[in-house]
Amino acid sequence: KEALANILTYHVVAEQLDASAVVASSELHMLNGSSAKISLENGPMIENANIIQTDIQTTNGIIHVIDTVILP
Repeated sequence: KEALANILTYHVVAEQLDASAVVASSELHMLNGSSAKISLENGPMIENANIIQTDIQTTNGIIHVIDTVILP
């Protein structure tokens, strides 16, 4: 359970960031306490995942879709 919680919280930040704020950052501080690198060299990416859809508004935040699971 602990490993799964660590992976899931590595996909979440505490604040609501729209796509422009995400790509303006070089790294994000994830809810599990780790940092995840943001790069734009080959299109917008977080760690080894492509950011494929952005700014999906929900009642409790903003979702950005990536194409793979990222691991802490």
